[in-house]
Amino acid sequence: ALSSTLTFTGNTTFLDNRASCSVAGGAIYTLGSTVSFKGISNFISNSASGDGGAISTYDTILHFSGTNNFINNSAKYAGAVSAHNTVLNLGGTNSFINNSAHHSGGAVYTSDSNLNFNGPNNIINNSPHWKGGTTSGLTFNNFISNSAGRSGGAIFGKHTALTFTNSGTRNFINNSAQWNGGAIYTYDYTVLTFKGTNDFINNSAAGYGGAISTYDTILNFSGTNNFMKNSAKHGGAIYTKNTEFNLSGTNSFIKNSARHGGGAIFSSRNNLNFIGTKNFINNSAHWKGGAIYTLGSTFSFKGINNFISNSAGRDGGVIFTYDTILNFSGTNNFIKNSARKNAGAILTNNTALTFCGTNNFIKNSARGGGGAVVTYKNDAFNFIGTNNFINNSVGTYGGAIFANHTASNFSGTNNFINNSAAQGGGAIATVYT
Repeated sequence: ALSSTLTFTGNTTFLDNRASCSVAGGAIYTLGSTVSFKGISNFISNSASGDGGAISTYDTILHFSGTNNFINNSAKYAGAVSAHNTVLNLGGTNSFINNSAHHSGGAVYTSDSNLNFNGPNNIINNSPHWKGGTTSGLTFNNFISNSAGRSGGAIFGKHTALTFTNSGTRNFINNSAQWNGGAIYTYDYTVLTFKGTNDFINNSAAGYGGAISTYDTILNFSGTNNFMKNSAKHGGAIYTKNTEFNLSGTNSFIKNSARHGGGAIFSSRNNLNFIGTKNFINNSAHWKGGAIYTLGSTFSFKGINNFISNSAGRDGGVIFTYDTILNFSGTNNFIKNSARKNAGAILTNNTALTFCGTNNFIKNSARGGGGAVVTYKNDAFNFIGTNNFINNSVGTYGGAIFANHTASNFSGTNNFINNSAAQGGGAIATVYT
């Protein structure tokens, strides 16, 4: 049971307090307590040689309301707030500015905690030397120009429930990581939930996930989510591994890029469920999967899906899949996508691919085979409903579809109009090699 309570009301300032000798909480340390901040609270230039430059908590319930400012605090872990096995509720108006951590969590580091944030929060220019540029397991509204020497330019979360619930708009802009997760990195059974409007713009990672990188995570998006001009080696916007990824509402992926695979999304061994309206526009990958690269995953698209002007330097202008179950239902539009080698829209390998509803493949192109679709090696390829292949083109075989060693099934209404191939199969080419 919690044994102590600590409550601050009115105006409170903690200035230039220190905890040394590898201990925690430059200003406040709590164990088994309930701590509440009300009114105006300022934490300025506090420091700890261990964790929590301003506050360090263990087995605590920590409430913030009113106006809370964390400025120029520093520690080895968590420049401002360190929370372990803690319930942290952050309401009111909260600003984390120029806090720093030598190791992880420039503003906040959390583990085994439950964090809920509802008020407007500003996170600006926080910096660690290693992981978690702004927070480890925290949620805020504006994350701008944060960076990490390794992973999680803005947020680093481990074994934590992180929930973004404010009905306003959250902005993740110009965050970067030298390893993975330009804005957010999570692992070790973390639950990450976004509601409302979330914008990820110009975030970057040298490795995986320009905006978000997750391992062993449940990742939930609802509301309106925009990923624009993010970049990484793999997964220009999002990289997920061993993750359950649920995306609903209205979601746009625009002008994201990958130096290798998955211009917008790279998925490895995940379960992905996308419903609502999804727009993938002008995403690019230098290698495969201009918009999406999937490996060993189950991937379902429902609702309205628009894939427009995506491109790949090699295969799969929109999607490249291997060892995957890929299902589309609703209305699916693949328009003016391109690949420098094979499959202007989709390339599948050892994949079960099913389209239901209305599917339009229009003006897709590839220099190699399959202007719209290429299927390889034991694929099951099923089109059900209304399927339109119009004005697709290819430099070799299969103006619309190139099928190699594949069981292809078409039912419903299928229209192949004005497709072209330079060598053979203006609409469809099938081979067994």
